[in-house]
Amino acid sequence: MIPPPKTPKRVKITKATFLGEDPQMDEEFLNYLEYLEIDNRIVESSEEWPMVEYEGSPYDIKNMLDSRFGMSLSEIQKEFPQLFD
Repeated sequence: MIPPPKTPKRVKITKATFLGEDPQMDEEFLNYLEYLEIDNRIVESSEEWPMVEYEGSPYDIKNMLDSRFGMSLSEIQKEFPQLFD
């Protein structure tokens, strides 16, 4: 008998995110998150940029931080070590 597939690991991170300045850029970013199946919600909006909680696979979140936030692998490891567990 074949065992059922494992549920993919999901992690949460919180990151200040540039939102609300350009509706078209916001829409493109949200479409990108939907494509990667990364859930998101604003958890605090009192700062200049809102703090957004992201939940998804570690691989997809690392890709998002690299491609959309311009973070290097060493920066990601330092700020979000839970992505490498």
